[in-house]
Amino acid sequence: MPVVDGNVDSEGEDMDQSTPDSDKSNSEESATSSASEEDDESSAGLFFCFAELDEEDCDRRRTECMADMADLERQFTDLKEQLYRERMSQIEAKLEEAKMGCAPEYVEPLTQLRVNMQTRTEVAGIVRELKIQNIRNQYEAELQATRQHFESEKLLLVDEMRNEIEEKIRRLEEDRHSADLSTDLWTESEQVKRSSRRKTDPLHPKKKKTVTISGPYLVYQLKENDILEDWTAIRKMTVARRRLSAGGHSHRSGRENAVGKGRQPGKRKMNH
Repeated sequence: MPVVDGNVDSEGEDMDQSTPDSDKSNSEESATSSASEEDDESSAGLFFCFAELDEEDCDRRRTECMADMADLERQFTDLKEQLYRERMSQIEAKLEEAKMGCAPEYVEPLTQLRVNMQTRTEVAGIVRELKIQNIRNQYEAELQATRQHFESEKLLLVDEMRNEIEEKIRRLEEDRHSADLSTDLWTESEQVKRSSRRKTDPLHPKKKKTVTISGPYLVYQLKENDILEDWTAIRKMTVARRRLSAGGHSHRSGRENAVGKGRQPGKRKMNH
């Protein structure tokens, strides 16, 4: 062994370095050295044996450790497979419970969802009723507005028709008065014409009959042709004025202006 060789070399070097003064005890030292060499050889043999035993023990221990590691790995693999099977069985059981509707993880959220659904359904029903009521109110308001508009338009139409009818009545009355006036004038002109044709007696002059007139009346002391021309001008101006302003009131001044535009009449008298 290297350790034994080192010890022997060191001892030889010590022996070579001895001084001359120790020559007297050479025999004793040689005896002791031989004894020590024997002891060293025996101790070196024992150390070598112990070293060989340690290597065998290490190999054995290494083999045992490797076996233990392999056993642990096998146990770990077995445990892992067992845990996998247990987890798979638990998951399958939960899945079956969920399919059947009895799993706690499924029942509790489902109950909460049902409560939320009921609440939202109630709120939606309330909102629906409010919207229906709002639509009904809008319908009633529009119906009332339509009725009010209809009534107002009807009143306006009635007033308009009444005004038109009154205007027509007024025009008819004016036409009737104008026709009566023209008839009276025509009759009077005919009487004047016939009386002028008769022979007058200077000794016995005839008295003119007084004509009873009710209301305002115009007496035209004109010839027949002048009266007809004036009457035609009056009618034309009246028709033109009615066309320009329907529903307007006719004024007497308009008629007088129209007469003035026709021909200047002679003397006129107003009899009451």
